[in-house]
Amino acid sequence: NIKKAFYLKKKMKLKTILLCGSYKDYLDKYTDISLMVNSLSTAREQEIHILYIHLLCSILDEEF
Repeated sequence: NIKKAFYLKKKMKLKTILLCGSYKDYLDKYTDISLMVNSLSTAREQEIHILYIHLLCSILDEEF
């Protein structure tokens, strides 16, 4: 259950990033960072989410 995972992350003092579409997701209030993609196309939203993930991995590679 995703809600339970977000609750547990708080207990473990972890940070979370939510990737969502053009509407405010109900999980938004449980996450630290929300990255919304404003598009009417699900495929476009997924492409941008993949870009976000690649950028995050690049940043982490450089830092660690």
